[in-house]
Amino acid sequence: MFLQMLVDHQQQGLEMAAIGAQRATRADVADLAKAVSLTETDELTMMKNWLTEWGKPTTVDKRVSVHADHGGLPSTTDTEITSLKTVKKKDFETAFLNLFLAHQHNAVEMAQLELDKGANEQTKQFAERVKQSRADQVQQMLRLLNG
Repeated sequence: MFLQMLVDHQQQGLEMAAIGAQRATRADVADLAKAVSLTETDELTMMKNWLTEWGKPTTVDKRVSVHADHGGLPSTTDTEITSLKTVKKKDFETAFLNLFLAHQHNAVEMAQLELDKGANEQTKQFAERVKQSRADQVQQMLRLLNG
C-alpha cells in the first residue's frame, strides 16, 4: 500500500515540479523542480515495476477508510496544484515552495510509517531513501524561502 500511495503522491509531485520548472524565475527554484522531476520519474518507474512484478495494482484505492492505518492519502489537492498555474508571477515562488514543502514533508511522513510498520525489506530500504531525500528537499526549500 505504501508504494501505491507513493505512486499517487509522486504523480502529484511531478505535476507540481513541472509547473515549478516552467514558472520559476529564480534559477535555484527551477533547478530544484527539475532535479525533483528527474528523481521522482525514475522512482515512479521503479515503484510501478515492483507493483507489477508483485501482481499488485499500480493505482491507489481512493477510499479514505482503506488508508486510515497508513496516515491517509496525500493531502495536496488538485485545486492547490491548479492554483500554481494561475498565481501571480511575483507570488509564484513563495506559493510553489510552501505547497511543495508541505507535499514533500508528507512523503517523509509516509516513508516513516512504512519504516515503522512495513514488512517488505526492499520497500523499507526504499522508504528510508525517500525519507532522507525528501527531508533534504524540505530543508532546501526552507532555505530558499528564507533566502
